[in-house]
Formats: sequence, C-alpha cells, structure tokens
Amino acid sequence: MNNNKKYLLSCAESAAKFINERGSGKFLDLLLDIIEVSENKFKDESQGKEYFCEIVNKNKSSRVNTILGGGKALSDSFRQFIEEFLEVSKEKSGYVIKNQAFKDLTLEELKYVLGWTKRLVVEQTGTNKKMASQRNKGQFSKKASNNNRTRKNLPGGKNKNLFNNSLAAQLESLLKDR
Repeated sequence: MNNNKKYLLSCAESAAKFINERGSGKFLDLLLDIIEVSENKFKDESQGKEYFCEIVNKNKSSRVNTILGGGKALSDSFRQFIEEFLEVSKEKSGYVIKNQAFKDLTLEELKYVLGWTKRLVVEQTGTNKKMASQRNKGQFSKKASNNNRTRKNLPGGKNKNLFNNSLAAQLESLLKDR
C-alpha cells in the first residue's frame, strides 16, 4: 500500500466529490464497519471482498436511514454510491466492484480509501457550513433576538418549556423499564 498512496488518495478524492455532489456521506461509517466484518469473517481476501460486495448490494435499496437516520436523502445517496460510483453488481462468479479505480483494491486499501473519503467529505461539508455561517451571521442573530421576545408572550406570561411532552413521557417510560 505504501507504493500507491497517491493513487489511493486520488480514489478518495473522487469518491468524496461524488458524495458531495449528491448528498450526505454518513453511510461511510457503515461501509467501513462492513469491511471490518468481512475481514474478520474471511481470511481469504477474495472471499472477504465478495462478502462485502454482497452485503452492500443486497442492502443498497433498503432504508439505510432506519440504521443511520438521515431520511430518504441518505438512503438515496447510499444507493447511488453503491450503484453508480462503486458499481457493485452480481456476476456469474459472484459479487464484484466494476468501478475501474476501485475494482482491484484489496479490502485494506478500500478501507483506507473510504476512511480518507470520510475525512474529505467532512472537511468539505465543514468548510461549506463555515462559509454559510459567516455569510448569514447577521440575519440569524436578528432572528434569535426576535424569538426571545415572542417566548415571553406565551400564555401565562412565563417562558414555557418548549420540549415535546409526549417525547418526554416516552423517554420516562423507557427508562423506568430498565
């Protein structure tokens, strides 16, 4: 892996670009966990890689948001990454990655690439948020001061607790059962 780190980093950059153009990369932790399971389950590299491909291919259309949160947008982003970027599919010989840059990577290299992809996606998302925050700083502080005035005008003349009571009741009942 030492000889081709630049290549692996270029793979990570292309994956991060794909993810940033289409949505969230919150699913990358899930993919890294599946790689770990594949490595632990199979000592043979080809079997482990095929197992990884099989798991992600079979679950690409499932609602990933039930595992990770994030709604339909996250599920769509996950599915697009598997189908359109990695191009994981079933062949006669088993499940494979068809993406030219990724198809010959070992599980260790794939883990390295996805780890860097995760960092790059977070970095780019963080930079975008910082720019938006600076651009709208004045507008948000004005809105916040207006919200404080409206809270004082709630019935009873007090600042009411705005917490959802039904959620609080559910949490209490869950904690009592333990």
